[in-house]
Amino acid sequence: MQKRPSEAAFEFRQALKLKPHSEVARNNLGLALAETPQEAVLHWQSVSDPATAHSNMAALLIEQGRYEDARKELDLALGYNKSHAAALSNLKLVSELDGKPAVIPIKPVRTKWGKFRSAVLKVVGG
Repeated sequence: MQKRPSEAAFEFRQALKLKPHSEVARNNLGLALAETPQEAVLHWQSVSDPATAHSNMAALLIEQGRYEDARKELDLALGYNKSHAAALSNLKLVSELDGKPAVIPIKPVRTKWGKFRSAVLKVVGG
C-alpha cells in the first residue's frame, strides 16, 4: 500500500520463514508480487485453489485498470471452475468497466468413452 512492493515482499518472506502456514502473510506476499503474476498466483494457490488464485489476480489487475490482463486471468480461473462465484463476479465487473461482453470460456468435456475411443484410434492408427 506504500508503493514499495519489493520491500514488502522481503518482509512477508521473512514472516513466512517464522510462520510458514500464515495465510495473511502468504496473501499479502501475493499482493506485493503483483508485478510478477505467476509468482503471485503460486503463493495464492498455496492457501486456496487455482480458480480462486487466478480470480484474485484478476481482481488486482482490474483495480489497476489492466482489463485485458484481468480477462486472461479470469479465463484461467473459469477454466478450472466454470461456476466460480468470485471469478464470475469479476468477469461481470470487468465487462462493465471495459464495455466488452462477458464471455465464459467453454471447453469441450471429454467423457470416459471419448477418451477410450481416442486411445483406440491412436493405437489402430485411425
